[in-house]
Amino acid sequence: LDRQIIGAVLLEDKLRQGTKEAISKIKAMSIHVVMLTGDDENIAKRIANEAGIEEYHANLLPDNVLFRLNLFSRQ
Repeated sequence: LDRQIIGAVLLEDKLRQGTKEAISKIKAMSIHVVMLTGDDENIAKRIANEAGIEEYHANLLPDNVLFRLNLFSRQ
């Protein structure tokens, strides 16, 4: 999709109903899903696994999230 960020999902310690299914549908469209979070590594890993997200980055400050979003949009 023209290397544009088209959406974001906010995940808390507990997955919202339908999140795993939504991630699965997005991945089925050949869209690479990455989770960027300020949560610690253990929580991020658990949530990513529950949601079916292979790539995640934890312990990020808001500025780090913006920086990484810019990097991903350039790839």
